[in-house]
Amino acid sequence: MGTLSLSPDTFDGHPALLLDAGSSLDMNSVETLASLFNEAADGGLPLVVDVSSVERMSTSAVQIFLAADRALAEPGCRLALRKPTSTFLAAFADSGVSLERMNWTVEAAGD
Repeated sequence: MGTLSLSPDTFDGHPALLLDAGSSLDMNSVETLASLFNEAADGGLPLVVDVSSVERMSTSAVQIFLAADRALAEPGCRLALRKPTSTFLAAFADSGVSLERMNWTVEAAGD
Protein backbone atom coordinates (compact mmCIF):
# COMPACT_ATOMS: atom_id res chain seq x y z
CA MET A 1 0.00 0.00 0.00
CA GLY A 2 1.25 3.46 -0.82
CA THR A 3 1.25 6.27 1.68
CA LEU A 4 -2.13 7.96 1.94
CA SER A 5 -1.88 11.71 1.47
CA LEU A 6 -3.76 14.73 0.19
CA SER A 7 -2.69 16.72 -2.84
CA PRO A 8 -4.21 19.56 -4.89
CA ASP A 9 -6.66 18.62 -7.64
CA THR A 10 -9.71 20.02 -9.42
CA PHE A 11 -13.35 18.98 -9.36
CA ASP A 12 -15.89 20.40 -11.80
CA GLY A 13 -13.29 23.01 -12.76
CA HIS A 14 -12.78 24.23 -9.18
CA PRO A 15 -9.98 23.66 -6.66
CA ALA A 16 -10.27 20.39 -4.75
CA LEU A 17 -8.19 17.92 -2.78
CA LEU A 18 -7.19 14.48 -4.04
CA LEU A 19 -6.76 11.46 -1.81
CA ASP A 20 -5.15 8.47 -3.52
CA ALA A 21 -6.53 5.47 -1.63
CA GLY A 22 -3.91 3.04 -2.91
CA SER A 23 -4.58 -0.69 -3.17
CA SER A 24 -5.48 -1.61 0.41
CA LEU A 25 -7.97 0.07 2.73
CA ASP A 26 -7.79 -2.16 5.78
CA MET A 27 -7.29 -1.92 9.55
CA ASN A 28 -3.73 -0.70 8.96
CA SER A 29 -4.92 2.36 7.04
CA VAL A 30 -8.20 3.43 8.65
CA GLU A 31 -6.66 5.76 11.23
CA THR A 32 -4.73 7.64 8.55
CA LEU A 33 -7.78 7.61 6.26
CA ALA A 34 -9.97 9.13 8.98
CA SER A 35 -7.36 11.78 9.73
CA LEU A 36 -7.12 12.77 6.05
CA PHE A 37 -10.90 12.97 5.73
CA ASN A 38 -10.97 15.30 8.75
CA GLU A 39 -8.15 17.40 7.27
CA ALA A 40 -10.08 17.66 4.00
CA ALA A 41 -13.24 18.73 5.85
CA ASP A 42 -11.24 21.44 7.64
CA GLY A 43 -9.99 22.70 4.26
CA GLY A 44 -13.52 23.33 3.01
CA LEU A 45 -12.79 22.02 -0.50
CA PRO A 46 -14.36 19.15 -2.40
CA LEU A 47 -12.54 15.85 -1.89
CA VAL A 48 -11.83 13.50 -4.78
CA VAL A 49 -10.90 10.01 -3.59
CA ASP A 50 -9.10 7.95 -6.22
CA VAL A 51 -10.19 4.38 -5.51
CA SER A 52 -9.14 3.01 -8.90
CA SER A 53 -6.47 0.74 -7.39
CA VAL A 54 -8.35 -0.65 -4.36
CA GLU A 55 -7.90 -4.43 -4.22
CA ARG A 56 -8.74 -4.95 -0.54
CA MET A 57 -11.18 -3.08 1.67
CA SER A 58 -12.35 -3.79 5.20
CA THR A 59 -15.70 -3.02 6.80
CA SER A 60 -13.94 -0.52 9.05
CA ALA A 61 -12.83 1.42 5.95
CA VAL A 62 -16.45 1.50 4.73
CA GLN A 63 -17.42 2.93 8.12
CA ILE A 64 -14.73 5.63 7.79
CA PHE A 65 -16.16 6.64 4.41
CA LEU A 66 -19.64 6.89 5.93
CA ALA A 67 -18.34 9.02 8.81
CA ALA A 68 -16.44 11.20 6.33
CA ASP A 69 -19.66 11.80 4.43
CA ARG A 70 -21.14 13.42 7.54
CA ALA A 71 -17.95 15.36 8.32
CA LEU A 72 -17.65 16.70 4.78
CA ALA A 73 -21.30 17.76 4.72
CA GLU A 74 -20.70 20.15 7.62
CA PRO A 75 -18.61 22.71 5.72
CA GLY A 76 -20.56 22.08 2.53
CA CYS A 77 -17.84 20.02 0.86
CA ARG A 78 -18.50 17.30 -1.68
CA LEU A 79 -17.10 13.81 -1.91
CA ALA A 80 -16.30 12.31 -5.30
CA LEU A 81 -15.08 8.78 -5.96
CA ARG A 82 -12.74 8.34 -8.90
CA LYS A 83 -13.09 5.05 -10.77
CA PRO A 84 -14.19 2.70 -7.97
CA THR A 85 -13.06 -0.89 -8.45
CA SER A 86 -15.37 -3.87 -8.16
CA THR A 87 -13.67 -4.63 -4.82
CA PHE A 88 -14.49 -1.15 -3.51
CA LEU A 89 -18.11 -1.40 -4.67
CA ALA A 90 -18.49 -4.91 -3.24
CA ALA A 91 -17.24 -3.77 0.19
CA PHE A 92 -20.11 -1.26 0.37
CA ALA A 93 -22.64 -3.76 -0.96
CA ASP A 94 -21.48 -6.41 1.53
CA SER A 95 -21.98 -3.85 4.30
CA GLY A 96 -25.53 -3.16 3.12
CA VAL A 97 -24.71 0.33 1.85
CA SER A 98 -25.94 1.43 -1.56
CA LEU A 99 -23.69 4.04 -3.16
CA GLU A 100 -26.71 5.22 -5.14
CA ARG A 101 -28.22 6.46 -1.87
CA MET A 102 -25.12 8.41 -0.92
CA ASN A 103 -24.74 12.00 -2.08
CA TRP A 104 -21.42 11.28 -3.77
CA THR A 105 -20.29 11.85 -7.31
CA VAL A 106 -19.01 8.59 -8.76
CA GLU A 107 -16.77 8.88 -11.79
CA ALA A 108 -16.62 5.96 -14.24
CA ALA A 109 -15.96 2.64 -12.52
CA GLY A 110 -12.51 1.10 -12.80
CA ASP A 111 -11.52 -2.55 -13.38
